[in-house]
Amino acid sequence: MRTNEAFIQTVLELRAALRWIKVRNPAPLGMMGSSLGGYTTALLASLEEALDFAIPVLPPASLADLFWTAGQGDPVLSKVSEMGMTRERFASAWALHCPLSYQPKVPWHARFIVGAHGDNLVTPEHTDRLWEHWGRPRRYAFAGGHILQVYRSDYHREIGRFLAELGVVRGDRVDGGEGPLAPRFG
Repeated sequence: MRTNEAFIQTVLELRAALRWIKVRNPAPLGMMGSSLGGYTTALLASLEEALDFAIPVLPPASLADLFWTAGQGDPVLSKVSEMGMTRERFASAWALHCPLSYQPKVPWHARFIVGAHGDNLVTPEHTDRLWEHWGRPRRYAFAGGHILQVYRSDYHREIGRFLAELGVVRGDRVDGGEGPLAPRFG
């Protein structure tokens, strides 16, 4: 119950912040986060129409599934299982904040999912499930995982290309240009 309450509060606060920004700045507004931030990005992309683009990086498709799988062999999971908790009941209890429970509001062309080939925490199955649920938008997978992000600069460059295609950053700064990616807007 507390996890659901925490996500309700997170969503309320982020939606208020996004709307506040949108009223004051006409620039494209997007969201990007990694791991739990990727999960939150995917959730907001399914609830908030003010987002122009969303880039979840290493997002669990379902925290309930992630925790259930990671808990295999843990005495706590054995205890709650003995008390009648099942994977299905757990997923149902946390469906309120699961991105798979909603259809995305961010336009298809403005969705980009980043995963990792060797991630043992948020396995490729998670990013695959979100990718399928989102209608197979653009995605990129890099070598490594949560901890060791080998060739991380490759996925950063892909994100830069994506943002340039959306007109959010200047394309001449993406592939070997000098300096950081320069926003196109004020």
